[in-house]
Amino acid sequence: MKVLKFGGSSVGKPERIRGIVSILKDYYLSGQPFTVVFSAFGGVTDQLIEMSQRAANGDNSYLNLHEQFRLRHFEAAESLLIEPTRSIVIAELENNQEVLKNLLHGVFLVREASLRTMDYVLSFGERSSSFIISHVLKQAGIP
Repeated sequence: MKVLKFGGSSVGKPERIRGIVSILKDYYLSGQPFTVVFSAFGGVTDQLIEMSQRAANGDNSYLNLHEQFRLRHFEAAESLLIEPTRSIVIAELENNQEVLKNLLHGVFLVREASLRTMDYVLSFGERSSSFIISHVLKQAGIP
């Protein structure tokens, strides 16, 4: 079995994700067993770190960064998915974004971002990109 890993710049833009779908479609159609690992969209991990640091410093501008993060993922879903999958994915992304926003608000309130909290915050990058891309793959007929 092949393990394929696509880093942040590979999944940074919808057109790049479409290219990944094409690559994986070839693997799938050839019958080669594979699994895939996706990083967060390019720059997202740094953005999540910055959000957390601002929140921990009592700087509510973390909310602006969160909104940018939110919009980037919604725009990717809008660009890559068709209905009814698009609505399902966006609804789940909205739930996840609310969890992240609440988590960052907690960091803001206590003025602290522990290592455990940071691990959780950073997980939203990979979780969001993988969630979107997995649905793009399903939409392309790749289970």
